[in-house]
Amino acid sequence: MPVLRALERRPTPYREMNPIGARAATDRLGRAVAVELDERSPGLDAGLNHVAKHRDRGNLLIHIVAVPLFQLATLVLVYAVVTRSVVLATSAVAAMVVALVLQGRGHRREPEAPTPFAGAADFVSRFVVEQWVTFPRLVLSGAWSQNLRRAPRSA
Repeated sequence: MPVLRALERRPTPYREMNPIGARAATDRLGRAVAVELDERSPGLDAGLNHVAKHRDRGNLLIHIVAVPLFQLATLVLVYAVVTRSVVLATSAVAAMVVALVLQGRGHRREPEAPTPFAGAADFVSRFVVEQWVTFPRLVLSGAWSQNLRRAPRSA
């Protein structure tokens, strides 16, 4: 459950914590307010630590291929269900599994490990939100390309 924390009138560290573009909100009295959220929540906070957990060049390159693969496979799966195509559904699920495995291998390369999953439902919700919300936001904000430029090249 989200917890609001009022900050004193000083520059907020929230921008540094979330370089995806979040700014500190202010209350009616003009005091800075930052939102602290449980990082397991698949909602608005899904990107709070996402930038820090996507810094390895190999992982970034894997994600830029695997996330669109997962998204396309999701759309194909919906189409397959609507048209009752077992072949398309099977292909879509296989592509989703490939995307999942690729991203898992990419995350092993990261120095900062993702937060452990609380269970199957937590895994599914966080994974789907990463594919459809968090990673696209990372790319569109420019943080993905910034992390790629900063990542050391492999020898």
